[in-house]
Amino acid sequence: MIADFNNPELKRPDLSTIMDGIIIFSFGLFKKLILADGFARAVNFGFANDQWIHGFDVMLTMLFYTFQIYFDFSGYSDMAYGASKILNIELPMNFDSPYKAIDIRDFWKRWHMSLTGFFTKYIYIPLGGSKRGVARTYINTMIVFLVSGIWHGANFTFILWGVLHGALSIYDRLTDKMHKKRPKVVGWLFTFIAVNFLWLLFRADSITQWVQYIGKMADFSVMNLNPDFVLTFVTPEVGFLAHILGVEKDFAGLIAMAVMTVFALFICLVPKNNMRTFGKKNLGKTVLAAFAFGFSFLALSSESIFVYFNF
Repeated sequence: MIADFNNPELKRPDLSTIMDGIIIFSFGLFKKLILADGFARAVNFGFANDQWIHGFDVMLTMLFYTFQIYFDFSGYSDMAYGASKILNIELPMNFDSPYKAIDIRDFWKRWHMSLTGFFTKYIYIPLGGSKRGVARTYINTMIVFLVSGIWHGANFTFILWGVLHGALSIYDRLTDKMHKKRPKVVGWLFTFIAVNFLWLLFRADSITQWVQYIGKMADFSVMNLNPDFVLTFVTPEVGFLAHILGVEKDFAGLIAMAVMTVFALFICLVPKNNMRTFGKKNLGKTVLAAFAFGFSFLALSSESIFVYFNF
């Protein structure tokens, strides 16, 4: 950033860059206020009522937290990137569609890329990286992930989260040749499920709660949805539409939950990262950005906290 600060050419407003910055900022705002905060209500209910939710509720709580933390942090990064571009300052890419990853190592090349790069440069490489033998490579990998866990907080859930990511990363190295032969969809499915379970640990209040939730998911005797869980998706907008259409609130909540889940999966798995398409303007993209900004602005009715502000 220092080079940008000292470049006199970048101190002149560029209308095209400002427009591009506003577009990506708008998409980031939508990710945070509509998607992340929308899923957060269900996630908060799931963890506040751990005695009253069961298998299917827990599965959805886990999936919704996977979406919440991604859209919260990715939206935050998009907003920071967009705001900086308005000022002609270039920030590095921080996300590259991490839920498209086909193994854990691939995931960490795509998730929170700035932190991964920092740990690689200042911990992994000074320890010797992968140049001091296989055993030392695995030890160095585990040290980096252990530090990553501690960096997130002084809680055993974060430490175990880091250790398990390290173990899976080592497993990927050990089975690298086998992974190249398997269909990519198999690798993606295994990785996405593993990431979901580890995000559940990341969010859990304790390792005990995480284990209890896994036990509930393994119990298929109770698979009905808690009605109050579904109602967390009934926003004032959804409630208004339900009233106009004459449908029950629980049914409207179920439809809203299904639509948001499908839409979140689509955003995570289909389009390219916003930073990779930066500068490619067209009428459709501009209209979508205007809608995203307007809808998000109208939805901003209270203070909205970013998950990663805790770290």
